[in-house]
Amino acid sequence: MKNKADLLIDFEKDAEKSTKERIVLNKPAILKRVNSTKLYPSNTTFILEEWQQGDKGIAISWVVTDTAVGEALIASTVKGVCFLGFTNGDYAFALADLQRRFPGSTFTEADTEWQKEATAYLNNPELNLPVHLHLKGTGFQLNVWRKLTLIPFGGLSTYAELAGSTRNARATGTAVGANPVSYILPCHRAVRTDGSFDRYYWGNEIKRKLLVYEDASAIKRE
Repeated sequence: MKNKADLLIDFEKDAEKSTKERIVLNKPAILKRVNSTKLYPSNTTFILEEWQQGDKGIAISWVVTDTAVGEALIASTVKGVCFLGFTNGDYAFALADLQRRFPGSTFTEADTEWQKEATAYLNNPELNLPVHLHLKGTGFQLNVWRKLTLIPFGGLSTYAELAGSTRNARATGTAVGANPVSYILPCHRAVRTDGSFDRYYWGNEIKRKLLVYEDASAIKRE
């Protein structure tokens, strides 16, 4: 059982974290990050290979691993990472989501070269590390997911900017939300035009943590 001194330290840490989140995640701060972010091709070598019609029912390996941005379930085919989801300490939901996205496939718990590559990326997201992705999606979704890779580490963009117009912002937001490879395809860096965000697939609390983490890391790097 913790003594009063330890409880006071925990309280002070929580208070400091809460204050930092309010500063980093208030709408003016979010919009400042949006306005200062320039979209450009990532230095990371994203090798995007689209899912082909004949790829149904193939073997998928998955593993749960701790990373700098949280515990994640990472899955891959023989061609690259096809899924990445945050577990929140319970991987059952992420595993069920993986199986839902790839019906008819076989699933084996195993660590592969592609998972290790993705884990290295998650542990050092600001570095130029190669990532092989095997993506399943419509042509529109794949186009939106490629645009996500233009948002740099520590930066933010809006759905309207990614769409090219406010008219297509809603459809673009839907495609962003269907992203199967979280963080590596940085859907957490997309917000609404007014600086707000909600309904992050893996939970708004995770999105808040990621945005605070990237803001602090980007500042340290400058």
